[in-house]
Amino acid sequence: SRANRLVVCSAEVQQGAWSCGSGLTLTEGRFTFTVSATNRAGTTVTGAPVTVTVDLTKPSTPAGSGCAVLADGTVRCSGTGETAGDTVVIRDGNGDLVCEATVPPSLQWSCESSRPVTEFPLSITVQDPAGNESGTTTLPSPPAIGKPGAGEVIRDPQPEISGTGTPGDTVEIRDENGTVVC
Repeated sequence: SRANRLVVCSAEVQQGAWSCGSGLTLTEGRFTFTVSATNRAGTTVTGAPVTVTVDLTKPSTPAGSGCAVLADGTVRCSGTGETAGDTVVIRDGNGDLVCEATVPPSLQWSCESSRPVTEFPLSITVQDPAGNESGTTTLPSPPAIGKPGAGEVIRDPQPEISGTGTPGDTVEIRDENGTVVC
């Protein structure tokens, strides 16, 4: 095999196959390898070249991504990717897969879990086609309304709404029309 006109490795064909380690440390970029074989009579034949891209760069840690817990307990996540073809992976607090999405040419990705998610916080990583993985972004745990309780009948037209969340986060309470009520 040859890369940039250097002999990369040499091997003898055994039972119709060959393999050899290059011993080279390739830098990031495109390389074209060409294989040639010489038989016992000294005749050399060259095979078709193969171009590969060496990608050693990790994708950026995801930013601008978010997830929402839906009424049935499933989770819908979305965001803007950096490079089409990357895979965005969402995991729960136990490290189990929640959902994943391939970043499309528009860079706007989304995915939804197929089951309710109960273990938080969620984490997001990005993997490029070469297998390089970004750092992890940990999303805050979702807030929850504690009072008034689901299905509760109340008399107060201006009820106090309270619940739980991650310290330091700011919560907004919205009605079914998306209007902020407090």
